[in-house]
Amino acid sequence: MYLASKVFDCVVWFKHEVMNIHQNLLILFLFAFLGTGLCFAQQNKTEEVVYLKNGSIIRGKILEQNIGAYVRIQVLGGQIFTLAQADILEIKLEPALYTYTRVILKDEYRPIQYSDSGMYYQLVADIGFYQGKWGGQASSALSVKAGYSFHRLLKVGIGTGFHGYEGGTITPIMLDIQGNLAKQAGSPHFFANVGYGFAIGSRWTHDVFQGGPMGQIGAGFSFHTRTPFWWTLTMGYRIQKSYEEFQDWPPGRTSPGGQWIQPDPVLISGTRLNQRIVVALSVGL
Repeated sequence: MYLASKVFDCVVWFKHEVMNIHQNLLILFLFAFLGTGLCFAQQNKTEEVVYLKNGSIIRGKILEQNIGAYVRIQVLGGQIFTLAQADILEIKLEPALYTYTRVILKDEYRPIQYSDSGMYYQLVADIGFYQGKWGGQASSALSVKAGYSFHRLLKVGIGTGFHGYEGGTITPIMLDIQGNLAKQAGSPHFFANVGYGFAIGSRWTHDVFQGGPMGQIGAGFSFHTRTPFWWTLTMGYRIQKSYEEFQDWPPGRTSPGGQWIQPDPVLISGTRLNQRIVVALSVGL
């Protein structure tokens, strides 16, 4: 009987301790929950939300709002979207998402990307048409450019590349100036280059081929896309001064006796002004 009483007392004591532990855990949980709620409440900031007419939603911070023209908004992570005012349904100030800023874009719509300022890089491929010794001819060129965009009307940088001529290949070191006349998907575009071309190789027909001053100017259109890349299609005029020495074979003739006579080659030397009408396609970033 005594043993049974002791066992009963132990069971009652164990049950009481378990209940106390449960109560303490519940109190700790409530404090943690309230503390978390207060923490979230303190972090409950607001953000600008742009609703587009096509159903897209962009959350972030508006950097620039040109009434009737466009809105520039920066989302979490630093990416900047430029939205046309005509595509915007409304702009609201709403509670910010706590851990991230969400961009909801439908597949059929992404804002056109513009870059008014910052570094730019460009790859240019062109074909130059000119009047050569054998009539109308064409040559190709590849150029790379890099610089800084101060405004859509003024990009300034340097460029180099490989330009083909009758006498050989020239690598120019040139100043690059270009810009866009309008801030829209398709804009009139202009460019100008001036520099010095260094001959890096001559053709088998030439004994000496040296470079000299160069310049080119042109205009066309630039096309901005829904990605950071942009394109240009231009036509321009390029000049490249060079010094050349080569053997020229005068035309032969038939003697009265019917024998073919080929005169000796003549050394041609001097400065030449190479001129091209250039059609170019480029991609920039």
